[in-house]
Amino acid sequence: MKRFVISMLAAFSLTGPAAADIDLAAFDACVAARIESDTPAADCVHAAHATCMSFDPEHEAASATLCFVNAKDGWSEGIRTQLAKIAASAEENIAAIAGIEVKYDLLANLLQCDRMNELARLTETPGAMVSLQKARCEATASGLALTKLVLQSRNLP
Repeated sequence: MKRFVISMLAAFSLTGPAAADIDLAAFDACVAARIESDTPAADCVHAAHATCMSFDPEHEAASATLCFVNAKDGWSEGIRTQLAKIAASAEENIAAIAGIEVKYDLLANLLQCDRMNELARLTETPGAMVSLQKARCEATASGLALTKLVLQSRNLP
């Protein structure tokens, strides 16, 4: 079981270095505030993407795409960190379950991104815009997977 948790941490390490664009401490504070106010924590992901959303997609699609790619890397770092916290404090079985849950939450989210990407390619949408849409979707998918992991693990020791 311990090997499984370690392999899950390693799998999330393959995505590259942490991106400076996602402030994980601010994200954690946002999620805590959302829990306290009983409002959707998913809004914290959208707030974290504000910088990426500020680019003009017509003229700055490449910059916006790179911003979302970096955001995805930041979310991946958050997932690795959260899984490590769970592995350090929870029972081995709980840590394994958390790894499985986040893996399949992320895969399900990314599957929708693939679907949207394939559909977009059937249209006359410029390639740069399709790439931007895919990067935004993947960053959001990763952020939402982290959000769910944080919410589900908040009462663990």
